[in-house]
Amino acid sequence: MIGTIEDMIALGNETRYKALERAVVKPPPWVIQALRLAKNAKVVRFVGVRHNDDGPFQHVTVYLPEALGRPLLEEDLSTTSVIATAERRLGITVKFSEQVIDVARAPKAVADLLGVPPRTPLLHFQRTYFNDSGEPVEFAVSYQSGERFPYRVMLHRSGRRG
Repeated sequence: MIGTIEDMIALGNETRYKALERAVVKPPPWVIQALRLAKNAKVVRFVGVRHNDDGPFQHVTVYLPEALGRPLLEEDLSTTSVIATAERRLGITVKFSEQVIDVARAPKAVADLLGVPPRTPLLHFQRTYFNDSGEPVEFAVSYQSGERFPYRVMLHRSGRRG
């Protein structure tokens, strides 16, 4: 059940992460836009697969501005998330996130890692975390099997009417 930033970050504590890649790279234009970076900026990219007791359920690619990501390149992420590590290690406070969820067919490489047939429909997430100043600090793209790890959200009434 996801209802808060803390719930989202706790996902890393309740599952296991297998790192596949960690690198400083030139980001694609859509990552530059999401993180509000200069055109010549570099990012640190983390790619991995998240597992629970039923096996792999999520392929995730995380981008951080280079200055934030470099200190995290050697961190053990096996039982946590990149954003939780950034908060703990760098003193960043995540104030809010913006998330877009749709359905996409699994690319072959992702399907192979998740143990599903290529082009299987998966939940496709694009999530941006923002600090308390409103600046983006992480952009993540993930493919997730809804069968192995359903995504459930609880919405609360704000108290406003009208």
